[in-house]
Amino acid sequence: MYDGRVIVRFEIDLEPVGGAPELDRLTAGERAYCEARAHPAMHAAARVAAKRAVLRALGLAPEDRWALVEVERDALGRPSARLHGEAAGAFDRIGARSIHLTLTHTATHAAAAVLLED
Repeated sequence: MYDGRVIVRFEIDLEPVGGAPELDRLTAGERAYCEARAHPAMHAAARVAAKRAVLRALGLAPEDRWALVEVERDALGRPSARLHGEAAGAFDRIGARSIHLTLTHTATHAAAAVLLED
């Protein structure tokens, strides 16, 4: 499953005015990681794309389920997805053993691809 995001939406959301609907999709840890980077919008966009791709691969509609998938990095910097609640249940139900996740971004777009391995 694949998903892509336009980074400018995240740059607008990072401005310190009003709400940030795209950034509301990130956990506190994900947001802290993004804000510590030189280009936070790029990293935020990639994480939202990853969450959407994982949820769709699990057969779940992303709306209001953003907290069910947490994008993390291992000691080598590789992205991974930690599943919670309904997402973890869907993962078990479909009989998957592991999630392979990749993130990418350019100056204007971010994308994520996920493969569920059984």
